[in-house]
Amino acid sequence: MFKPKDKLTIIITPDHLSMASVRSGKIQHAERVGLDSSAWAETWDDSLRKLDQPLRQLLARFGGTNQVRHANLYYVSPGSHCRVDISEFGEQASVAKMLSGLLQSVGRNNPADSIALYTNENATLTVGVADTESNLQKLYAWLNRNKVIADRMLPCQTGVIQSAIDDATSVDDDTAVLYLSDRSSVITYVEDGVPKLFRLIDLGYETLVGVFSRLIEEAASELSGGDQSQGYDGKSSAAPKSDHGVTQQSLNRLMSEGVPIGKNANREESSQIMAGMAPILQRLSIEIKQTFRFAGSLDRIPSKLLICGPGSAIPHIGAALAQGLDLHVDIDPRFEEYQSDELFGNGTSEHSLACRRHLNIELQPSISREIKARSILGRSVQVGACAVALFVGSQFMIARQNSNSIKQEIDYQSETISQIELDGKRRDSISVMAGTIGSAALLFEESMGKEVDWFSVLASMATEEHANIRISELQCRMNSKEPVMNITGMAVAGLEDESDASQNLSKYIETLREIPKVQSISIGSTSRSRTNTMAWGVNFVLSVVIEPEDGQFSKLTRLSDAGELVQP
Repeated sequence: MFKPKDKLTIIITPDHLSMASVRSGKIQHAERVGLDSSAWAETWDDSLRKLDQPLRQLLARFGGTNQVRHANLYYVSPGSHCRVDISEFGEQASVAKMLSGLLQSVGRNNPADSIALYTNENATLTVGVADTESNLQKLYAWLNRNKVIADRMLPCQTGVIQSAIDDATSVDDDTAVLYLSDRSSVITYVEDGVPKLFRLIDLGYETLVGVFSRLIEEAASELSGGDQSQGYDGKSSAAPKSDHGVTQQSLNRLMSEGVPIGKNANREESSQIMAGMAPILQRLSIEIKQTFRFAGSLDRIPSKLLICGPGSAIPHIGAALAQGLDLHVDIDPRFEEYQSDELFGNGTSEHSLACRRHLNIELQPSISREIKARSILGRSVQVGACAVALFVGSQFMIARQNSNSIKQEIDYQSETISQIELDGKRRDSISVMAGTIGSAALLFEESMGKEVDWFSVLASMATEEHANIRISELQCRMNSKEPVMNITGMAVAGLEDESDASQNLSKYIETLREIPKVQSISIGSTSRSRTNTMAWGVNFVLSVVIEPEDGQFSKLTRLSDAGELVQP
């Protein structure tokens, strides 16, 4: 019997409508109603009214339909989106990027939510969900018609994502994880605790269930004398659309018989079963190989693949996938505890949605958000009125006590306060005086100019011997900004070493650059001409900028900033 403390979980897919009550993380009761998946699009077009009766049937089995229930709803809809991304951006930028991409898919006016599950300085793992406002309104109205309040509405794939993340963080750095669920799967890899790869694919083991379903349908058709002209083509991925009993029977066979390879290939119908499973297994192998092949963020490729999730309980699934992969394939050792062919059984995706921790994201239609906001506001006003009265009274008493204490402290510290005020006035006076002296020193400095040690520069030039350089004019002057030495002369070719005139000029310029006081050298103009000995030479004009020294008033100019230095 359903108790008030029990948490209700509702799961809706094209094939079935399931419900379970959870208490202290354990399933207390579970029920399921099969649906006609061929009418799935029509059901949504009719605002899910065809699901009113199945929902009421389930609610009746959980204690009646007269009381209002709270529930978490997990669903599959025509327009929902669930994405995972690993980016090199920070948390806020990654979440914003995810939301932007989702809203581009569903439209700016539709609900979307995103959260960063892991972030460090190099990588951020972000999960996002989105759906159309129309779909969420239909779900909300469907539940409301049947006296159910949705505390949370999320696509079913969020449970697969959370489970895959939990499993991937528990393996070693050489192992990747394939989380094989019923309707979708996840390929993920974590290295040194950092998510390196996460890919969600729309392929699960229900496609393998469909192989057995087709065989059961064909066997029933033979018994009834029906048309057998349409054999299984290996492309159909769904179970029978209108008979949920056949779907459950097919699931039971898959979980008991598994993939017919090795010794199991000799049993009856093995060739037909393998013909149907082969393209599905091949596609899954291709998805795995391409995932690692095009993963540019991986520093190393894992050598092992661990199959987790409810699909790991399928007999021989690891050996079947290993045939098409260059990886060592293992099965999650917990698969023996899984009850993948039972409703909300341990290890199933339904069990994960009902019992595991949830991602801190949600989708709600606008009307639900408005109702929640008004409810929170109403409770806040009621609580706030009492809180304000208590707060004002307590603050008045505290302020009164503090006022008396402050008065006593001021009287006790009056002499110290007077001394502090006097010191403050002295500092202000010193600051004003220092600023005045500094300003005057700046004026002197600007009018008298900076000092230049021309003699040390000329002395350094005189110590160097340049037989191939002839100086005709040397002028030292102080322009408006900096001291400059202009040198006019000619560089001639060497007679003994037959050096080029241009090379001699370059060597001379390099020698000038090595003088400590020289800041920069620029070449004004050059021209070729012959010397008295009819040798070729290069006429040149050089502008040498000299580094000035501090003037006589440089120390006093620093007092212009003394106002800041004397502040406490």
